[in-house]
Amino acid sequence: MAPAPAPRPTPSTPLQPPVVDDLLDLSGGLSTTASPAAQPNPVAPQPPSIHPVRRLAADDRELLTADRPTLALTRVQSGVGRIDIELHAPAGPLALACVVTDTAGDSSVIDPTHPQGPPPPTTVDPLITFSGNGFGSFGINLRRSRELDRLIVVATSTTGAVLGWTGTLSISTFGGGRVDIPIDATPPASTTIIASIYNVDGEYVLRAEGQPMNGSLREASRSFGFDTISWLDARTPIA
Repeated sequence: MAPAPAPRPTPSTPLQPPVVDDLLDLSGGLSTTASPAAQPNPVAPQPPSIHPVRRLAADDRELLTADRPTLALTRVQSGVGRIDIELHAPAGPLALACVVTDTAGDSSVIDPTHPQGPPPPTTVDPLITFSGNGFGSFGINLRRSRELDRLIVVATSTTGAVLGWTGTLSISTFGGGRVDIPIDATPPASTTIIASIYNVDGEYVLRAEGQPMNGSLREASRSFGFDTISWLDARTPIA
């Protein structure tokens, strides 16, 4: 008997490649173009400030009024030499005082025309210098300029009577620049806060305050937040 023929191999069914999701097909490389919905909105250009910083030219003069009350000194004007503060006004029962807070948080009052005299400086190189001539005047020692946090300049009636204010407060820089603050428009009162100076990151910002009040130097100081000063009476601080 003849042997049975060997079985013929049957062709195998070729394997089909797996179905690949088109979303994962990287054959064409990654697309770096975001869809329109994912595009960030372009940032609109910012308009210039409607309140640009007003500066004092080196040897120029500027006027601070109720309509334009502020001005910034440059870092050089705020840090070189000294700044002088003086009141020009007709003779009368008027005195000028300065209330100061330094960057350590300590506050003090300097009243050069006080009958008892201002307290003596606590250092040979004080931050605020003064003169008792006339209505009293002040200087800011800019060798210590960064120690000043803020100050106000206050005019008071030495008799406590209501005064009709007239005159000009002048603030002068070492380079010859000057800022004038007229007080003629200030309503009659026994006290007025004429000006303030703030140290803003090493630059002094001057502001015409023009704040009259029928009160004392003590009340004027407290109205501007100088409330850590102890007082003997309405005009005399306790050193």
